[in-house]
Formats: sequence, C-alpha cells, structure tokens
Amino acid sequence: MNAYTLGAMVANGTTVPQIVDYSLDPRIEKFSNRAGGSPDVSFVANRQSIPLVSFTTTAVKSILDLIGSLGVVAVGATVDLYLHQLAHGGSRTAGSTHLKLTVNDGLIVLRRISARHNQEATAQVDVIATYDGTNNPFTYTAAQALPASSLVAAEKFTAGDFKLGITLYDVQGIEIDTGIKEFVAGKSGEPYARFAAMMDREITITVDTLDATLITTVGVMGGAQSNATVFLKKIAENADRVAAITAEHISIACPTAYVYPGSARASQGSEAMAQIVVCPSDDGTNAPVTVDTTAAIA
Repeated sequence: MNAYTLGAMVANGTTVPQIVDYSLDPRIEKFSNRAGGSPDVSFVANRQSIPLVSFTTTAVKSILDLIGSLGVVAVGATVDLYLHQLAHGGSRTAGSTHLKLTVNDGLIVLRRISARHNQEATAQVDVIATYDGTNNPFTYTAAQALPASSLVAAEKFTAGDFKLGITLYDVQGIEIDTGIKEFVAGKSGEPYARFAAMMDREITITVDTLDATLITTVGVMGGAQSNATVFLKKIAENADRVAAITAEHISIACPTAYVYPGSARASQGSEAMAQIVVCPSDDGTNAPVTVDTTAAIA
C-alpha cells in the first residue's frame, strides 16, 4: 500500500517549501448524448479540459519575488508539485520514492494575500495549465527525488502596519485581493487550452483596525490618497520580529488610490473593529501597486 502527504513546489526554478495545501482539478467537461429518446446516455467523450492547480503557501516573499508584483507570470520552465511518500511503520521514505505533478505550460496567478495580527501571512495562487503543442498540460511521475532544501522553512511574515501619508496606523488584519480575471482559449477543436493571459485586474486591499478614528481620517465617503501602504512584518527565526528599520519586510504601496471606510463592527463584551478599503488605480505614470520584498517599516 502506498500513501503520500504534502511536499514542496518548484516554479520556474524557484523552490517553495512552505506549501500549506494544494489541489489539482482537471476541470474536465464532457459530451454526453442520448439517441432516439433513450433514457440512458449512449455516447460520452471529453469536450475539453483546462486543468487548474491551486495552492496556499506561507512563503509570501518567494511568491512575490517569483511573480514580481500582484499579478501573473508565465510558466517559463515548469511548475512541479511533490507528494512526499509516507513510510509504513515510520515517517517518510528517503530517496527517489516520491510523486511529482508537473505543469508544462500555462499561467501562474496570484489571487490573494492574507495576514492577521500574529498569524502567518499566506498567499493563494492558481496555476492554469495549457497545452504547448507537445506535452500534456500536466503529468504525474512516480519514483522522484525531492528538490534540495525542500524540507526547510525559510521565511515567515505576519501583519504589519498601515501607512497613510507619513503616519503609521495599527492593524489587526490585511487582505489583498488581486481581482484578476484571466482569458483562456483553445483552437481548432483541441481538447486543451493553448493560451492564457491576464485580461483585467482590480486590486482591493482591506485593512482591519481597532483604531476607529481612521474613519475620520479617510472621511465618511473616502477620498484620494497618495502612497497608501501596507506592510507585512518579518518574523525572525529563533527570535521574535525583525527590527522595523531593517530592510527585510514586505511593503505594498499604492501611489494613487481611492481610500474609504468599510464596515465597522461592535458587539457587547468585545472590541469594535473598523475596516479601511484601499482601491489602487493606474495614474498614467505609476503602476497601481509597487511591491518591495526588502523594505523597512517607516
């Protein structure tokens, strides 16, 4: 009997060991037909398959460095996801005993970054698999060795501060939704997609804070803000936090944004929580967001 558990991922040559979960949906759509009023199907065939790999990771810096911003990147080499074989009567097997899922072509899409106060920040990513004309969009291969350093967690971040102008504000949670819509297309009756690209993007950043006076800062109807920035604070291994002045944190800055108050919640016996919503836009000169994975918090 064979059994496996979660392993690492290698995307375009970058090893990401800190995978929290992943799934593969081949997204098979089928033809099915009945003949002459028969109650039963007499013909079944594959109509199309656009496989989707989804995963969550705590290696937020690695993902941002891989993709380059809050967007997409092509599968330039391959995306390999590993299943680590369990050892009966033990823990894990060693050597070339593991299972590898390979995406040969497609689009890597950053969907969301989530961070809560003193909780691990995570990134949610999709890989849309396409056909390169030669290789199947995805394959499984047995008897594989794990990539080097795939068993070592190397980075950790949590929610940092929220900055408006020159003022830093306290934060309980940060949610970044990239709002990406992709265009995926096939051709000439092939069962797989041949093309995938980002069609639209509308980024939304939501900040949870105990400081309800922020509502008065942004105004009840909101308004334009320059350089609204959220930070992810780096956790120091074998210590607590990297110093704010050390350039090892992550900043996501919005040169031009509409910032407005979201919901405000309060109940008996618990603290009030306010939301601030940041909607970055393209001002014709600057990108909607600028990501820095070697930033100081200031």
